[in-house]
Parts: sequence; C-alpha cells; structure tokens
Amino acid sequence: MFVLVNEGYDLNDDLKVKIKQTLREKTSPRHVPKLIFQAPPDGIPYTFSNKKVEIAVTKIIHGMEVTNRGALRNPESLDFYLEMKDKLQ
Repeated sequence: MFVLVNEGYDLNDDLKVKIKQTLREKTSPRHVPKLIFQAPPDGIPYTFSNKKVEIAVTKIIHGMEVTNRGALRNPESLDFYLEMKDKLQ
C-alpha cells in the first residue's frame, strides 16, 4: 500500500500500525496490507481530468509495462514506483 501523508509528517511505524488496525476494524483482515510505503507528494499519477491512475501503479509493481504515459498529467510520478518495484524484488 502506498500512502500520502500531510506535509510535515512522515510515515512511521506507529502510523503504519494505526492504518493496519483501522483497516482490520473497518473492513476485514484480508484488506490489511503486508507492506505500507510513503509515496512522495507528487507520487500519485493523475489523468488530465484529475482521476487517480491506480492501475498504472499496479502494472508497474507486477512487472508490466505502462503504455499510456502520455495520458497522464504527471507521468514522472511513475518513476518512483519503478524504483520501488526493483526494491521489492
């Protein structure tokens, strides 16, 4: 799971535990991620119509190619996930 935190805050272990507890209580244990990472402030890819592009991130993490970078308002945001993919393998 990748999360954005408010400016001036960092994703520390306490916050990770709180996120996991909240997901476990509000949804179910199967929704609790094993890993949680902090995305950079500009790290969420968006289309030009301001929709989040989660599928592109999923493709990158699973080793697939993202072919529609031109459809993104901020295609450089995908570079963070390319680096993370290498660290996760």
